[in-house]
Formats: sequence, structure tokens, C-alpha cells
Amino acid sequence: LFSSSNGVIGNYSKNNATANGYSKLKLYKSNAQVVRKPAAPTFDPVSGTAFDTETATVTITAPEGCILKYTVGSGAEQTSSSNTAEVTVSPTAYTITAKSVDADGVESNEATATYTFNVVAHVKNIAEFLALPDKTTAIFDNPVVVLYDYSQPQEGTGCEYIWVKDESGQTNIYLEVAFDVTNHVAHYENGDVIPAGFKATKNLYSVGKFYQALVDTTNKATLQDATLKRLADPVTITFSEFNGLTITDADLAKWNNTYVMIPRVNFSLPSEKQSTVSQDGTTATSSVFYNKYSDEGAKKKDGTSAVVEMRTDGASVEYNVYGILQVFGTKWEIMPIRFVEYSAQTVTLKELVELGNANSTKETTEYTILNDLRGVRALSENVILAKDENGNAVDKVTPAGNSFMINAKSKFDDAATEESVNAKAQEDYDQSNWVEIVLPSSVSAADYVDKIITGLSVKGNYIDTTNPRLVATATPTAGGETGAYTRNAMCPANFMGTSQKCNDETLTQEHGDFFFMTPKPNECVQVVWAVYNSEDGAFYIPAKVGSINSHGFKGAFSINWDYNAGGEITNLTDGNLYKFAAVVKKTVVKKEPEAQSSTKRKVAYDNTQDLSKDYVVYPLNLDANTVTGITETTGAKTVKSVRYFNIMGVELAEPTAGVNIVLTTYTDGTTHSQKILK
Repeated sequence: LFSSSNGVIGNYSKNNATANGYSKLKLYKSNAQVVRKPAAPTFDPVSGTAFDTETATVTITAPEGCILKYTVGSGAEQTSSSNTAEVTVSPTAYTITAKSVDADGVESNEATATYTFNVVAHVKNIAEFLALPDKTTAIFDNPVVVLYDYSQPQEGTGCEYIWVKDESGQTNIYLEVAFDVTNHVAHYENGDVIPAGFKATKNLYSVGKFYQALVDTTNKATLQDATLKRLADPVTITFSEFNGLTITDADLAKWNNTYVMIPRVNFSLPSEKQSTVSQDGTTATSSVFYNKYSDEGAKKKDGTSAVVEMRTDGASVEYNVYGILQVFGTKWEIMPIRFVEYSAQTVTLKELVELGNANSTKETTEYTILNDLRGVRALSENVILAKDENGNAVDKVTPAGNSFMINAKSKFDDAATEESVNAKAQEDYDQSNWVEIVLPSSVSAADYVDKIITGLSVKGNYIDTTNPRLVATATPTAGGETGAYTRNAMCPANFMGTSQKCNDETLTQEHGDFFFMTPKPNECVQVVWAVYNSEDGAFYIPAKVGSINSHGFKGAFSINWDYNAGGEITNLTDGNLYKFAAVVKKTVVKKEPEAQSSTKRKVAYDNTQDLSKDYVVYPLNLDANTVTGITETTGAKTVKSVRYFNIMGVELAEPTAGVNIVLTTYTDGTTHSQKILK
């Protein structure tokens, strides 16, 4: 029956009531093959298991003869060498996906296991917190900055909403807690820093599609009082952007629960809590203004009323509106915190600087600066140098045909030393706008150092648009402590422009240009890798010797002693390498290069190159003892690292007042120590 002939497997005969008395059924052989997938992997413990430990081990098993492909959390896919793999799960990596792969490369269906943890997780920032499973409690290992705190009266309990941000760039959570259920006074205010160590539980508020961080009665005690201030400026969103927001993942990720400012808005048709808003005749349709902060009895941290009254002025008055932007139900809403009547003379520091850059302002015009500023340095008895909060920041830029090379390739030494510069991405630099504020003669600049200077309290005449300088017509208000500012580190190459050709012949053409951050006008920076030249009193980048400045970059700048704490210093040592704080100013004066010296060129630096045509550097604390190392006049000894210690042997980040010990290590392994008095 089943013998094969010409593809016919066999004939089956059966008598049928047909004209011929029977019919035949032929069976044909097929070349098709059935591909059998291996069985999906299994997990031990099984998916859904809850652990009472901070981490747990899960065994993934595939059928015999197979290997595994698997991922844990957001990690990269891994491949096992056998049919089993042991992996670690935690509150921040709690989902496993896996496939079995047989000897022919055939993959099974994907299997997924998800686990929960009953212990408290530790997170570095809000981004990590948002990656946790819903209802997970976490301890924040770093501080957060308060954007707004509103203590809402509620019958019997009261509730406080505290919007916060951190350095991860995430601002889309708020803390919900009740501190004062009787008087309804807010515990914090804008800019307060909540210290690390507080506990919060992640909770998705489904109506609004945003995350709360619930702080229950037990965990309320972990929210400590603020001891520092940070700038907490709003993000500007235009009226058209606000009106065009949609309920999409992209808009939610960018704007939900964000502290914003919408400029130049008109108000009309007010209701109890909502208002129609417009601009240039265009009315908002997809978004509304909702005054959540209107409950009688609510108070700010200072005890004054926190009630925000909705505007009713109509089209005749324009306001800059500050508030919290959220999705509630199916609409975007801004909940106003304050209204500032718009005027052409009321600007942010960024706008003021841009006016100056465009030469579109008269230097005698009086301006009011909207945003909070941070006092950084007293330049004289009544001149304070201040900045905004990264107000000039831009996204990373990649010039056509080049990669953005602010990275290890542009270090000026080997990897072991601490004095590398330009080793981080553009967006990691502080890119604030800076201004000198000349205070009334009765006011001391020292009272504003490392403190918030409150927005709208800085008023004055804008007398220098190249290096922004404002002569105050009123006494600015000093707010809370900010702590010391960490300066951007810049070497002489940073003052020569945004890019340089690489002069290292060991690199191929594909490396192209190297790109450098340039200082903002009036920026306070940390100058590093500056070699003193006694012939012209200028500073130069170290010469290309061994691992020092291995790419052969150029850089040199002149200095002005007006702000230096010790005045002009005449005993700096030729060829020494110095590090010091400085203010950098733009200049339009072109300084021609000095004539080349007839003496033998030093290995330490090339003193024949041009000085910076764009900047003059004003040292703040430079003296003969701020040397960070000696560059030898031969290539035999080059500085590897410089470390500082006090007389008790404790290592310091930089020299402090009193006696310091400087330990210089050279690339040949030798060391040199000396005592300096600062």
C-alpha cells in the first residue's frame, strides 16, 4: 500500500457505487518540513514572587541542548553558554525576558517573569524612582529641590503637595504629605533643598496620568527641614506650545508636572476656578487654566496667604504666568502660582543678555530681572557677580561631518591625573548667564554670596551690554543659602574659540576638529593648565611634551589684576603651572602677538602664539603659591599629578588657608613635596 513510485506513496482502493465499480485515492509525498520550536524557558522562583531582600537570584532554565538569550530590566541582551543562567533581580531591575535557542538557532516564544520587593529600594534620583514598580517605597540618596509647595486645607486632615526636581532632569513627580493639618502652612518654598534620606512610595494617579510620591505618616519624619537654597527657575513654554499640547507619551514625558512660565497671556471669561486664555486673538482650546491653589486658609511658608486669585483683566493686560503644568483627565491644565504683569522692561537675565548681544537696548534703560539669581562672588565691596540657573543651556550639538569631541581625547595629560579638562559632554557644563550687579553704596556684596537673589527685586540700569553690568536702583532681596558654586574648569585652549584642528600626527583625518566650551561673558571659572610667561605676563597652554597636551592644542590669554584678592602679583615664576579662580570678560581689543624672543624656546610652553583676541582673564585668588606643578625645561620630567595635604596629612581638594603640603608626582615615578602658605 505504501510503496513509492513516481512520488506516489500508495493507492487506496474501495468499492464504490460508480460506473467503474471502484475509485482510487493517491497519496503524494511532500518536501515540506515541520519546524518545531523549543519550549520556552522557565523561571525559579516563578514570576510574581515577592522578595523580602534587597536583591534576589533567579534561575532561568531552557530545555536540554538549548542555550538562553535573556535581558534583565533595561540591560543589554545576554547569551548563556548552557541551558541555565542565574541572574540577579532588584527593585530597579525586576523584569526578565528570555528565549530558548536550540542547536539549529531556532528560538522559542519569549517568556517573561516579573518580581516585586517588599524591602525599601535606594534611588539616586527621580529617574530611578520612576523606573520602580508601582507602589514601591524608596529612599532618596540625594537631595531634591522644591519647585512649589501648597498646603491645601481638607476637612479633618489637610494635604500638602510638594513638586520637586533633581539633577536627573526629571521633574514629573510631586510629594503628597500633611505637615500642618491645623494651620495649613506650607513647609517649604521655591528653591528649598530637601536633604537626602527621605522615603516616598511611587503611585500612579490614574486620572491625571502622572506620578505621585506618597509620603505616609510614618515616613513624614524623613522629610527634613531645608538647610540650603538652589535656583529653581521655571521652564518657558510659549502660548502656542501650551495650546498645542496633546495626551501623548512625548508630551507627557516633557511637560507633565513641570514648573513653567507662559509669557504674555490675556485672561477673560473667568469662572470660579477656570478661565479662558488667549494671545493675539488666539484662544486656547486643548488646554485650560485651572486655579487649584484658591482654597481659603492656605498659607505660604512665611505665613502669608497662598491663595492665587484668577485674573479678570481681559485682552487689555498681558501677564507672564508661572505655574505647574499637568494633565488631568483628558486636558492639559496649568495651575497658576503667580501672575506678573508683562512689560518690555521686565525680562529674564537670559533675555537681558540677548538684548545686549543684539545691540537693541539703550544702556540707560532700567530693567527688572524676573528670575531668581544666585550670588557667586563679591568682586568689590558693593559689586556682586550673579548667575541664573543654566539659562543659556543648549542640547548637544554635532557639527556636520564631525563628532562632538569634548571627551578624553582632549585631555592634557594621562588618565591618572586629576587635572583633565573638556572631558565631559557639552550639556554637562554649567551654561548660565552672568551679570555684575552694582549695589547701592549702603549695601555689602558679601551679604549676597552663596545666596538666592530674589526675582523681581533686581532693578537697575543696564550700563554694559558686552559684559552685562547692572547698576541697581533699589536694594535686591537676599534669600536662602545656596552653598558654594562649582566652577567650570577651563584651560587656555578654551579661550581661543569653539574648535581647533588636532595637531597630533598620530591621529587620522577622521578625528577632524576638537570642540571646546567657551566661557560666557562675566563667567566665574576655574583656570587650569596655565603656564606663566614672565616676558609678557601672560599664560600659555603647556607645550606638547609626552602625554602633556598630546594633541598639540594652542591657547594663551592676558590677565587683568583688578579683581585679584592680593592685587597685582609680581613674583610669579616663569614656567610654573598655575590653577586659580577667575572672572572672564569679553573684549573687542585685538592684541597682536609679541615678537618672538631670541632666547631658546622653553619646552614648558610656546610663547610665540597669539593671545586670545576674545577674552581677558581676571584672577580672583592668584598668588605665587597657587602653583600646581613645575614643568621642566626638558622632556625628561613631566608632571603626572599634584595633590594637596594639610599638616595633619589629610588630603584636600585644593589648598586652604594656612600651611599646605604640595606633593607633585612625575611620569617617571619620582615625587617632589613642598610646603606653601596660603
